[in-house]
Amino acid sequence: MKTLKYPPIILVGTFFLFFLLLTPMGVFNDWIPPNLHTGYFSVVTIDFGDDSGYYAYLRSLFFDGDIDFINERFYSHLEDFNSTGYVFNNWQIGQSLLVFPFFILGHLGALVLSALGYSVALDGYSFPYYMSIALASQTYLFLGLLITFQINRKFFSDGVALLVTLLIWAASPLIYYTFIRQRMAHTVEFFLAALFVWVWLNNRRTSDKWKHAIMGSILGLLGSVRILGLGLVILYFVDWLLSIKQFSIKKVQINCLIFFVLFGLIFLSPQFVTWQIIEGFPLPIYNLTLTKSYNTSFDISNFFENVIRFILGHKWGILYSSPIIFFGAVGVIFSKNFGGFRIPVVMAMLAYFFLSIHYVNFLASYQYRYLIPIYPLVGIGLGYLFSKAFKYQFTRLIIIFVSIIFIIAQYFILIQYKISLVYNDPNLVFKALSNIPKIIF
Repeated sequence: MKTLKYPPIILVGTFFLFFLLLTPMGVFNDWIPPNLHTGYFSVVTIDFGDDSGYYAYLRSLFFDGDIDFINERFYSHLEDFNSTGYVFNNWQIGQSLLVFPFFILGHLGALVLSALGYSVALDGYSFPYYMSIALASQTYLFLGLLITFQINRKFFSDGVALLVTLLIWAASPLIYYTFIRQRMAHTVEFFLAALFVWVWLNNRRTSDKWKHAIMGSILGLLGSVRILGLGLVILYFVDWLLSIKQFSIKKVQINCLIFFVLFGLIFLSPQFVTWQIIEGFPLPIYNLTLTKSYNTSFDISNFFENVIRFILGHKWGILYSSPIIFFGAVGVIFSKNFGGFRIPVVMAMLAYFFLSIHYVNFLASYQYRYLIPIYPLVGIGLGYLFSKAFKYQFTRLIIIFVSIIFIIAQYFILIQYKISLVYNDPNLVFKALSNIPKIIF
């Protein structure tokens, strides 16, 4: 395939196109009161669930100078207290650290509008603040896409890298968290995961301990955004163990590992402090009776049932809701050995699959969003499959056609989710896909 000119411009154009397609999403179904939502693209409102949990850190730290959320509006756990006296919060502080510069811009915008005579609240609950966080989310998502493009460009042609990048975004739940639930942490999580994978790929065999410190820092920050992001440490440690097997252990390798771990802990430390204050213990303790999303017991028969549900389930089975994840995993497993890192990549992906299959029984929105940290790795698998198919004109056209179908299908799932279909419908995705002819005609 010929090298494309200006692929980032193509990404920008596609990004803006979806912005236009999704912004006017209009009327909710009758079961959602109109006073709660003025439209699907709710940039002027904040969700009572995860969105308010993450946003509470920003607003409370900036305006109150603490992380006591008892006076936060729209907060969903005001009746639940820890033994420390602080309101329960199972969300994390890392996202707030990254979006804080945008929040400052929102505050400055609110001050300017207020000075000009407009009725704008200066308390963190008005449009400039909400819009600034939406802009932050979309900015980090787009940076993550650019990094994903560069990861694939390292191995494949520009055309393959661009197609993979578009699919990772527009044919996955990421598009939902870009424009609809943009105050959740998933876009920031994706950015940091892509950044970690990119830095790791380019420095995995370096003897410069400071580059390993950078990798640790990124991973620590990712863990402070969502603790599940720490699972990407599998990439580093498995690769490190394989390097010992190949080259024998050396002092420089030990030093690199120490710097990686040390800086990872340093950048994870704000979360330790937060847990200490709120829960009285500096470790990731979640109140499972409140989150109600996890299954802690293991049963082999249930596990195999969950595997089938994970792949073919009519609610959120990945073969229906995000087939690119399935095909990306297949591509990684059957790919050639990309510079010796195939084994750690496969192990990281399998670990995230196991986590989602075993622990996640119910989530209020896109169920397998726990897989977002491995999307950059999924892209490598897709790139491998596409690079093989793009050698021939006929198979190239088939891949492009199927990719367009995947993107369109994800769009139709999104525009029906919470509008014409109830979020906990056991056949949600299957119904959404079955309804496409009705919507078109």
